[in-house]
Amino acid sequence: MKRKGGRWVGWSGNISANRRPSRSFSQDVEYLALDLGEGRDTELHADYVNGALWPILHSRPDLMHFNEASWSAFLRFNDDFAHLLAKQIGPRDRLWVQDYHLIPLAERLESMRVVVRCGFFLHVPFPRPETMIRLPRHGELLDKLAAFELIGVQTPQDLERFTQYLQSARGARVAGVQQILGKDRVLIEMPDGRSFRAAAYPISIDTRSIEESAPAAGDGASVRRLATSLGGSSLVLGVDRLDYSKGLEERFDAYRCFLEAAPARVDECTFVQIAPLSRAEIPAYRQLRNRLDRQVGRINGSFSRPDRTALRYVNRSFSQRTLYGFYRLARVALVTPLCDGMNLVAKEFIACQDPRDPGVLVLSRHAGAANELGDALIVDPLNRDEVCAAIETALAMPLAERVARWSMMIDQLRRRDVHAWADDFLGDLAESRWPDAVPATVSRANPSQLSAAASAAMT
Repeated sequence: MKRKGGRWVGWSGNISANRRPSRSFSQDVEYLALDLGEGRDTELHADYVNGALWPILHSRPDLMHFNEASWSAFLRFNDDFAHLLAKQIGPRDRLWVQDYHLIPLAERLESMRVVVRCGFFLHVPFPRPETMIRLPRHGELLDKLAAFELIGVQTPQDLERFTQYLQSARGARVAGVQQILGKDRVLIEMPDGRSFRAAAYPISIDTRSIEESAPAAGDGASVRRLATSLGGSSLVLGVDRLDYSKGLEERFDAYRCFLEAAPARVDECTFVQIAPLSRAEIPAYRQLRNRLDRQVGRINGSFSRPDRTALRYVNRSFSQRTLYGFYRLARVALVTPLCDGMNLVAKEFIACQDPRDPGVLVLSRHAGAANELGDALIVDPLNRDEVCAAIETALAMPLAERVARWSMMIDQLRRRDVHAWADDFLGDLAESRWPDAVPATVSRANPSQLSAAASAAMT
């Protein structure tokens, strides 16, 4: 948005009785930040988003809990947001809605007779149809999503599962498939006659900016302290929110297996796992934290010495700049989620590396990033022995191979950065109709020109 200009509307991060949005400007972007209201409705809305949608979308229906009160609060939240937004947009604007919190938004705007070109991007995975249908009122939810003109998902696999769900559970049909520059764009018709387009738009990072920032980040005080504390050992690093989708229990078990095979490895490498707490009010997260605490205790009790800690487990957050320094210092990054829409940590790790001595990325096949970063060591996070072997391979990998793998991945990230992602989506959203007459091999006009009109993004 800083490159194109526009208006960002979203949650301020605060909860208060103030219902008037705050307004600010920076680099041709207008920011409208809204506080969530105090009281039961906000709690119920969070209960639906975190307790029902998140587990279903991450293929954990066993952790889902649903109630009608939270569903109603979710709809009221989107209705309130739509009324706020209706005062801010005009018919020439393009509205780009971000993520599952706002799935009903286009339908609510439509009910208010607000005319605006509206697209939606899902940052998290879309599950298999047999999982999605276990969410109560899944049909109503996805029918509301169909009010958007363009729906973006992270990967071709997400697009396939999304299309299969709509066909099997909602009676939709695929009315057309167009391929432009290797990307499938699907035209979907719903039983009520509504139609929309859907495609995969893998989100990315500001690669060049991170590459430029990383060398200086490596000189930060926190990074220097960490480097000194390693005592010459190699850093194995994990950075994740504390969430059951991230595969932390399985990762720790694989590292325990790695140490069991050769206990002297505790002198050769140090595993640092940064895992800031999240959603601590939800029982599944409290239980996960307790299990991880016990697991770390067992590993350190078995393999640590008074002068050496096998696994350093840190439940706090760090600035982005400090993380860039940690990434640059690491010899190995463990990015092994059980289910992840993309995982930008994997991409940031690659962008932060020293081209002369890059580290190695161990990456879950269940992260969307694995589609683009095939030169990482790709593993199944549920296969403990495979992850254990990948850690060993990564630590022993010769410099020439590390450089070759890193070079392929950084080239991909330079070509397909966050700006290309935004240009692709906004370019598709700008098209006024399904271009039946356009040959599949013909490139369309420059997306950056198509996205020049005002746009609004929300999170």
